Amino acid sequence: MGFGNVGKAFLRLLISKETEIRRRYDVRWRLTGVATRRNGWLADPDGLNPLAILNGRWPAQHHSLQAGNAREWLEHAKADVFFEASSLNVHTGQPAIDHIKTALELGAHAISVNKGPIVHALSELTALAREKGKKLLYEATVMDGVPIFSMFQLGLPATELRGFSGVLNSTTNVVLTEIERGRSFEEGVRRAQAIGVAESDPSADLDGWDAAVKVAVLAIVLMNVPLRLEQVRRTGIRELSEEKIRSVRTSGMRYKLVCRAERRGDGVDCSVQPELLLASDPLANLEGTSSALHFDLDVFGLSLVEHNPGCWRIFFAPFAASSPRFNACISPHTPASESPGRTAHREWGLRTANAVEQSPPIPAARSLLHRPALDRSEPSRKFPSAAISRCSWPSALSHSAAARLPSVPAKSFP
Repeated sequence: MGFGNVGKAFLRLLISKETEIRRRYDVRWRLTGVATRRNGWLADPDGLNPLAILNGRWPAQHHSLQAGNAREWLEHAKADVFFEASSLNVHTGQPAIDHIKTALELGAHAISVNKGPIVHALSELTALAREKGKKLLYEATVMDGVPIFSMFQLGLPATELRGFSGVLNSTTNVVLTEIERGRSFEEGVRRAQAIGVAESDPSADLDGWDAAVKVAVLAIVLMNVPLRLEQVRRTGIRELSEEKIRSVRTSGMRYKLVCRAERRGDGVDCSVQPELLLASDPLANLEGTSSALHFDLDVFGLSLVEHNPGCWRIFFAPFAASSPRFNACISPHTPASESPGRTAHREWGLRTANAVEQSPPIPAARSLLHRPALDRSEPSRKFPSAAISRCSWPSALSHSAAARLPSVPAKSFP
């Protein structure tokens, strides 16, 4: 369903971290499906060559299965894990919602970096995942790889979130920063596109839609409020003049596109709009692609800040949303009682289908790949085709397609 910058860099990241993934989590994976507008629906349950695909060498049609829609594609791919990183449809969440439904119905766990399905169909998708005994994970939908939802679920028990505020859209932050430095609005947009944080059509960012959807996701998941997107008051940055942005900067103040939510009775009051902030406000000091969130809890305040992380943080998002959870039940830090047959399954791996570009609390991750105990008297026992299969890395994966990235500390989940 596309193979844009995020999907390609995600695959490079998986390859470059082969040793760490295998050593820390005892996980092997194979890429069994990629779908793009240009190349169609490509699937091979025995594994595609990721290095060849990254270099634009797509397999001939007779060497792989060609599908006509998402269901056929997933059936051919026989995926255990489905990655949904498609383009955001602000108003309906489609076709990403249908993609995730299909994956869950066919027995695959679903990991989404697309915010649309969470805003428009979280309850429905969560219920389907529970019915099928699969996981729906969406950690990377807000602030990329920052573990916001996991933090609340696993680290902040019995707390009440009263509200939050923050700067959550990198494109507008880059544009405002560039205008302060003397460049035009259009030059600021081109700069955001050049560093990979803005789409070719940046309207969703500039008009506040992207930030509004993130506010809705946070309110729906963390505040447990059935919020509709149209309930978020939204104003973008297009109406701000370049002269005003520069003049207030010389006076020690700055404009930022600020997201806010405050609990009001049984509901939540939400807004996204440009705000003039004093230099003493922490949000005013965010430069470039930096983002931040402050949570107002009943017991204390808590802030998270991403300092000018660069475009790689976007590419890390699907990896952060998936890697620890792939192995949540077989991590050496996980009690054996949570993972019957953990040791016996170290040689079993994942087959993954990667979908990119096109389009209640979060479920616990501990049983993402729950596996029945292996009967040692049957060492060659096979599992159902849609679950776990014995697999190995394609030989091409022994050489990384990307420069080695800085090591990221592993996280293990109870």
